[in-house]
Amino acid sequence: MATVNYGFHFDGVSMHWKLADDASHDYATGDAFTFGLWFNRDYDDDSAFTRSYLWSRENQHECYIHNNEIVYYINLATTAVTWNTGVKVGQRERTHLLVITGEEAAGTTTLNLYLDGKLKATKVCAANAMPADVATELFFMIDYGTTAGYYFKGSMTGWFQSNDTAITAANVLTIWNDGVYDIDTTEAIAGLDDSIGMEENTGTTYDNALNAGIDGAGQNTPVWVTYLDCGRAAHAGALHLRTVGQCTHEGLVIKRIMWEGEDIADGDELELTNWHDKIIFHAWSRTADTGDDVDFVPPLLTQGVKTTILGHGTVHLYLE
Repeated sequence: MATVNYGFHFDGVSMHWKLADDASHDYATGDAFTFGLWFNRDYDDDSAFTRSYLWSRENQHECYIHNNEIVYYINLATTAVTWNTGVKVGQRERTHLLVITGEEAAGTTTLNLYLDGKLKATKVCAANAMPADVATELFFMIDYGTTAGYYFKGSMTGWFQSNDTAITAANVLTIWNDGVYDIDTTEAIAGLDDSIGMEENTGTTYDNALNAGIDGAGQNTPVWVTYLDCGRAAHAGALHLRTVGQCTHEGLVIKRIMWEGEDIADGDELELTNWHDKIIFHAWSRTADTGDDVDFVPPLLTQGVKTTILGHGTVHLYLE
């Protein structure tokens, strides 16, 4: 099982992701489509006040968040449609799965929007067929014109799409129920043309296993990052850190830090910082298999946490 442990982080200023034009991105009259994205907004993402783009393709379709609401635009054959879906993206610093499908029947296109595995909204575009083919680039985390102020601030852990198949509600739920972007599970769904899941931690270009012609390249050097919930687990009173780079921006009240694991070696080092890169905890293992266990009285208040050094083992943060 190839699961996604990483994402690209975008700074909301200039970083974005771009894919060259490809025939698999073109929608045509009589066709169906699927477009899916795993994304994670930063705690200070400002989409409550301005547009924050998830993807955009000139003259065909785009999706953005405005006032915490998902807005989808598609340039259908008869009339372009801007769909204010009414679907809110509430909790920040949580990885969400957004899937939009479209299917034409008797000249009418029906759009479905799924968020976190559930069908949330449907729009029937009567007497309006799918759009004609378009030869343009596909942008993520920015509109196609790279307009200042419309950049997304947060991370993307993977995406998938098809220009001829609308996957089913059961398919969407299968993808969501894995809890992370499971590449094998996603790519096994019939009809998908492209699928990029961030399973590496190097470079800014990613190879697409489903379509060798679609690799994608980060623009202005987006940063590889591992969020605490690259899947979708809630905090539930504790955070569990297993790799360097795991992070959250959230304000936390930590009452206990426990570092444990049979793979800890004598002399292993652990360092945690807050979001402003100030060290909040530093420890060395005393002997093999032995980490540390510290209670904080009063509890430790911190704005975010990052694992900057973690030799081996797992760090458990128990929260107030």
